[in-house]
Amino acid sequence: MQRVRAAVLEAPRQIVINSYESPSIGPDEMLLKTEIAGVCGSDVKIYRGTIGKVMEMRVPMPVVMGDEILGYVADVGERFSKTHGVKNGSRVIVEPRIPCNHCERCITGNHTFCKNIKAYGWIRCDEPPHLWGSYAEYVYVPLNARIHGVPKDMPAEVAILAAVVVADGIQWIQNIGGLGIGDDVVIIGPGPQGLASTLVARNRGAGLIAVAGMTKDKVRMDFARELGADYLIDVEKEDLEERVRELTGGSMADLVVECSGNVKAIQSSIDLVKPLGTVVHMSMTGMEAIPLVTQKIAARQIAFKGGLGPAGNVKAAIKLVHSIVNHKKQPLERFISHKFPLERSEEALKAMACEIEGIDPIKVAVDLRQSK
Repeated sequence: MQRVRAAVLEAPRQIVINSYESPSIGPDEMLLKTEIAGVCGSDVKIYRGTIGKVMEMRVPMPVVMGDEILGYVADVGERFSKTHGVKNGSRVIVEPRIPCNHCERCITGNHTFCKNIKAYGWIRCDEPPHLWGSYAEYVYVPLNARIHGVPKDMPAEVAILAAVVVADGIQWIQNIGGLGIGDDVVIIGPGPQGLASTLVARNRGAGLIAVAGMTKDKVRMDFARELGADYLIDVEKEDLEERVRELTGGSMADLVVECSGNVKAIQSSIDLVKPLGTVVHMSMTGMEAIPLVTQKIAARQIAFKGGLGPAGNVKAAIKLVHSIVNHKKQPLERFISHKFPLERSEEALKAMACEIEGIDPIKVAVDLRQSK
């Protein structure tokens, strides 16, 4: 029986490389050979053991890390193949969440809030089939997972962006934010979510796009300009509200997307939009109570909305990313700035957390093609 290696989090900040027997695949199952796995901010919080302070959820350990999944079908059951239209050799993205597809939320199209939801990178791995995360040579995929075909001409470093981060950008900018052609947008926080929001806003017809960040964010801020930002605002050197007022001729923004998680940024976000404007708050702030002057929301009829992704946007994200690559619109190949083999998964997490001196990442990936 083939052995499969995986990066397993046994306790906070304790990653080991384990090996498991490859599962036998039945008619309703699939085994995916992992090509590349994106490292996201929630992975960092899981690794540090702080995710419970952010989402009121506990990750059971041991757990195979990783919920951004791209790879090739290695083995697939007959019913799975017919249901999903895949065969051995098909290249696919597997969505992070695994809905039951039977509860009332699933059947009404709200699978993100499935009552029986499971998620890759959040399932104990000490029992078969073990491979419930993308920091592994292979990933186990059940019939009720959501999968999407990926063109084989897309570089892996670009294709993986559609798995979560660009799909999230579509959610914040388009689905929740309701971007209209020519709308002015302010994005607070130039992390991967803010950068993806910048990318989507530019490719979905935004007018002015301003990205706000801190002095230490220079690498990401510069990349935001390459992705389509018209203006970069260093909030340590400029007054954010005054600068937005200046850039918009006093009108303020139609849409603000808050990606920083900074308490002051969340509070100021409602001052950056015009009457009838929209604020999308998607950042993780923990369960801390954040005071807002709600009269500002009511008096100007602002829509202040929460956001949870990727919420069914992966197919659209794949099309968008493929189009950008084909037309050479933006340098998406540089979005993944650092890659590490499976054996160095812990280093990948520390790099994404900015814990390694000399590494200033945009986004990090675990590259299974590099692994021994």
